[in-house]
Amino acid sequence: MPWFYLSFADGDRPKGQQWLGACHVEADNFVAAVTRSWEARCNPGGEVRGLELPVGVAPPEAFCDRLMSRADLEEFDRAIGGRGAVAKWPDPD
Repeated sequence: MPWFYLSFADGDRPKGQQWLGACHVEADNFVAAVTRSWEARCNPGGEVRGLELPVGVAPPEAFCDRLMSRADLEEFDRAIGGRGAVAKWPDPD
């Protein structure tokens, strides 16, 4: 089953406070990934964008099924060898 990276934002919040966090969840498709994020309690609400990770790619367990802050994502980037995963995502704020 594939993994998804989901990012959450609230466009009604002030500039600089719109991004709510991100999570990695395992699911069959994007809709199921959003449902799984609610089940795992890592969905803070707001708008959601996501992407399916390539086949065979799974995030380290410490970064799964939990809401991650920007600091968590920077730690994630270091954990996967600094391949620039965080730098590739535009800042939604």
